[in-house]
Amino acid sequence: NPVIVDMGLEAVNDKFVFSVTDVYYAENINTFYPNNGYKYVYFKLKITNKTNKGFTTFDNEYRCTVDGVTQEEATFFDHKIKRIDKILNPQTTTEGYVIYEVPKDANTFQVTFNNNLTINVTK
Repeated sequence: NPVIVDMGLEAVNDKFVFSVTDVYYAENINTFYPNNGYKYVYFKLKITNKTNKGFTTFDNEYRCTVDGVTQEEATFFDHKIKRIDKILNPQTTTEGYVIYEVPKDANTFQVTFNNNLTINVTK
């Protein structure tokens, strides 16, 4: 079952606790610029693996949508940030960033992890 909560709260299921703890915009990342009419948005994610087994996550398990449209990920452009770990060890919490290219006028986002834990973010 999908869990959808607002930023500031945690989306929880039987395996994970997921939250967005920070969000900010950037006009460029080093020498990379978004497409015309777009900007970059950084989301700091916090994920706790509540289980006794480790998980390897893949890029498609993290998603940002604006008005129902999935946005282009740009995390790999920025080498200075701590990216979200792809390995989620048992009984541990990890924090890190994902970055997306989003329409310039967008300020409301849905950030989803594991296909069913979603945070509504307004910035």
